[in-house]
Amino acid sequence: MLFSIALFSIAHHEVSCRPFGLALLVALAIAVDLMWMPVQVFDALGELLEAQQSRSVWDSFVSNFHYGSPFLRPLRTAQIKALFDLAGGEHYWLVYRGFHAVLLIATVLLFTSALRVATSVDFAAAAFALAVLVGMHTFWPTVQEAFPINHFLEIVTFCLLTLNLARSRGGLLVDAAAAVTFAAAALTLDSGVLVWVIAVAAWALGWRGISGRGLTAMTALIAAYFVLRFIVLSSSVPDVSLRSSGFLFDVLEPDHPGLEKLGFLLADDDRAAAARAGQAGGPRAARDHRGGARAGRGPQRDPGNGADRA
Repeated sequence: MLFSIALFSIAHHEVSCRPFGLALLVALAIAVDLMWMPVQVFDALGELLEAQQSRSVWDSFVSNFHYGSPFLRPLRTAQIKALFDLAGGEHYWLVYRGFHAVLLIATVLLFTSALRVATSVDFAAAAFALAVLVGMHTFWPTVQEAFPINHFLEIVTFCLLTLNLARSRGGLLVDAAAAVTFAAAALTLDSGVLVWVIAVAAWALGWRGISGRGLTAMTALIAAYFVLRFIVLSSSVPDVSLRSSGFLFDVLEPDHPGLEKLGFLLADDDRAAAARAGQAGGPRAARDHRGGARAGRGPQRDPGNGADRA
């Protein structure tokens, strides 16, 4: 009986470890391919020069809290500065591409960890899931580019980390880790707020690794984020014409006729609202409305970092 139990435990351990071996093999193959790529000078040069001029990581962090800026990404520039200093003036490719490769490996392993493989059938399904992950059309564009850090992939890593925390046994440390993960993600890119969405969705599905107390803390943090960004700093929203947009299986660039038409429709809405204001309050009210609408859109040019363009 004891021998049978021992054999079952070994077999179960082997099955549960097998998907991580497969995931590590896949991740290392792609990471090696990434390491062959040089740092993108065209998109990363401005960020590297800013990092060179910054006196410290803290200065890079606090310098991003601009009144009226359409972006709030202090941790993004702080990370670029930290890796710039780590490179020591010589090893930029090794440091930035190395960090890129580590992010990729962490993403694939966290994805595998969330699958909870326990049987051979689970392993077969996990192998198929890994093939879908690295084979779908959105994976390579997400992984490939870095400015000079791939913050898009970093947000994916934060989201998968949150999912794993939600599926864990829970505890005070898990709640604290979830709150820190949300804060780091939200201050890195705007899409980092998806970490909170994943935590809420996991709670709705019955996964209680992140407790009600932890979810409450994350909700308080997202509320503080919006207050800081849109009330304290009066941040505007970037203009739609500055961004590419996903559409079905394609990416539409800002000069695409469809996005240009959307810009014209938004302009038509402004003109219609101005006309209604003119009917209610006269020509002066209409002019005031048009001026307020233009001001509300914020700057008409992207600040020039490549992450915004991608």
